[in-house]
Amino acid sequence: MTSESAPGLRLVTRRNLLIGAGGAIALVACGQTSTSTSGTSVAPAGSGSAAKLNLAPRFDVNEYASVGSEQRMVVSLVDSSGVTPTDAPRSIEVTITDKDGKAVGKPVTALAQSDGVPVPYYPVRFTFDAPGTYKMAIPQVTPQAFKVGAASSMPFVQPGSKLKSVNTPTVTDARGVDPICTRSKGMCELHQLDLVDAISAKKPIALLISTPKFCQIGVCGPVLELFLEQRAAFPDIQFIHAEVYKTPDANPADPSAGGLAPVVDAFGLNFEPSLYFASADSTVVSRLDNVFDRAEIKANLDKLKA
Repeated sequence: MTSESAPGLRLVTRRNLLIGAGGAIALVACGQTSTSTSGTSVAPAGSGSAAKLNLAPRFDVNEYASVGSEQRMVVSLVDSSGVTPTDAPRSIEVTITDKDGKAVGKPVTALAQSDGVPVPYYPVRFTFDAPGTYKMAIPQVTPQAFKVGAASSMPFVQPGSKLKSVNTPTVTDARGVDPICTRSKGMCELHQLDLVDAISAKKPIALLISTPKFCQIGVCGPVLELFLEQRAAFPDIQFIHAEVYKTPDANPADPSAGGLAPVVDAFGLNFEPSLYFASADSTVVSRLDNVFDRAEIKANLDKLKA
């Protein structure tokens, strides 16, 4: 296996799904060509601190971003131990360049987010016109290389595409998934409706794919709770939660051993959590991946409601 890593997080891949807690991002699956993901450093802006921070991408730098629609690429600033310090900047200015360092478009300001999640992060949003290798940089930071592919080459369901019509486990039909919800507080109430039936109902859909119990970085549980707390405010939107693994408790050391839930394969996911927002005709309006907080969830539900 050829792999590179960034501090503080481990990426989910089909060969290596999220298990347990802690770890670092493994950004490349077996047999892929690696784009370097070595940590880059910056001092906290305006903090007066002499400590250096590393730029940690929280997305797969080799297979995630694509052309044609706005991409949300999550990064964090962490210290040498993989922890975000309290004096990290409230915003970062990010310049996207081509592989030769020439700026592509205008700099992007990304605000720090952490409302309700244990992983502070910056969502960098940018639209790419062509596939290729690009770099992401902030002042005083060595650029971070990443790849951008054609949308057709990405396995994920992209904004503008239709939701995949695949059955999801419910309390009346688990469809081979056990348990259908690994929430620590007990099964959530978002397993009453099958995704196929939700699509047929011709109403907006919010679909969260996550496994709280087996999440590597402790995000999947919190985002489910944040998702649940919004439900009452959006009664016209159909909320669904779907787990990642078929039978994770059969082998807790390797929850993927029993296979992936059908929704994961159908949506082409090699990461989690992932939250889809779809209009009444099941067109994906937006998608949040990897790390997202209360503010981002509500903002996307507001757009879907509008």
